[in-house]
Parts: sequence; structure tokens; C-alpha cells
Amino acid sequence: MPSQDEKKSGNITIRSSELEARLDRLDRMMDEPCANPRYGGLTLREAVRKQFLNEDAEKQKSRNPKK
Repeated sequence: MPSQDEKKSGNITIRSSELEARLDRLDRMMDEPCANPRYGGLTLREAVRKQFLNEDAEKQKSRNPKK
């Protein structure tokens, strides 16, 4: 039985400290420069946000086509 410090997900048991370490690593990675030349000069976090906003705008256009 997992202790209070462990989280069970499917067949994997992860200690809270391990999970926090992984999330911290992902957070640091999001602040690294994006490798995709399309988003040159942006961090990965900024590139993901920009892509999300572009996709959201496209969805809005398709839902509300101009007459």
C-alpha cells in the first residue's frame, strides 16, 4: 500500500518528491529557447501559448464565418 507521500497512477507509483522534481524540470524546460525556427527567439512556453492562441482564433473563425 502506498504511503501518504506516494501517488498511484495506473501501475506506476510516484513519490510526491519525485513528481515535484519532474514538474520543476518541465517548468525549466518551458523557459528554454524553442528549437523550431518558426518560433525563433521565443521560449517554448511562449511558442506554445502563441500556437494555442492561433488555433483558438482559427476555431473562432470557423464557428462564426462572416456572411
